[in-house]
Amino acid sequence: MIRIEKDKIIVTGYDFEKKEIPNNELALYLNRSIEFGEDVTLERLLNIVIENKDIFNIIFSGHMGGYMIDYYIEEFNKDADSDNDWVKNMSHCEVYAVFDHMVYKKGEEENSIYYGFHGKGSDPHETNYGFMGSSINNYKHLPIKVNKHIEFTIDTGGRLHGKNPVTFEEKYKTIHKGEFEISVFEFIGAILHEISYMGLPEDRKKQFDELEDISKRIDSGEEKLFEMKWDDDGNVYFLDEDGNKDYPLGKDDDE
Repeated sequence: MIRIEKDKIIVTGYDFEKKEIPNNELALYLNRSIEFGEDVTLERLLNIVIENKDIFNIIFSGHMGGYMIDYYIEEFNKDADSDNDWVKNMSHCEVYAVFDHMVYKKGEEENSIYYGFHGKGSDPHETNYGFMGSSINNYKHLPIKVNKHIEFTIDTGGRLHGKNPVTFEEKYKTIHKGEFEISVFEFIGAILHEISYMGLPEDRKKQFDELEDISKRIDSGEEKLFEMKWDDDGNVYFLDEDGNKDYPLGKDDDE
């Protein structure tokens, strides 16, 4: 177990002996489960990541799509924007695990566990917030936590669309709920993946501006939205302006 406090990192060994380690030894314990002390912020964790960036750039290259941690340090070091409202909207940020079970058309099945990183709303419904379009300096102050809750939900193989559709609740059945330890490697990897998902800070801003522009054009009627439909075989299609079916994902009518 690795426990990160505000001013130290504690390792609990397999013999339950505890010892303090320096920040630059964290890479030696990537397989250990991680937890945090009271009110430890994302900023504290990212400072440790930056201190170890030479080795972490190699270890987490796949999570970051080949980008380097170095590219995000300048943004991280900035103060929060004056109009930043994350403080009032979020209580903390967290890494969580998701079990995914899929059944494909031809009967193939696939199981996987993946890790995500998001903010938790301070409202009564605990809304989740993604960080992909946000600058690190605006949410680095949030407390960081490990969400150990996991639900094992299976895909029954029924179809939500097409012939003999079933409801969402009938298609996906939760068979078990419990707690799942998350390792240092999985935890840091999830955060770095989220931070770099839309590329460099300047790339992210450009894409976010483009999305805002598209949204404005849709609101003004300059852009048209086409309704997504499904045929009897469950293939997605749209009707173009001439009423013809367009299959953007391709058509597969083999059973």
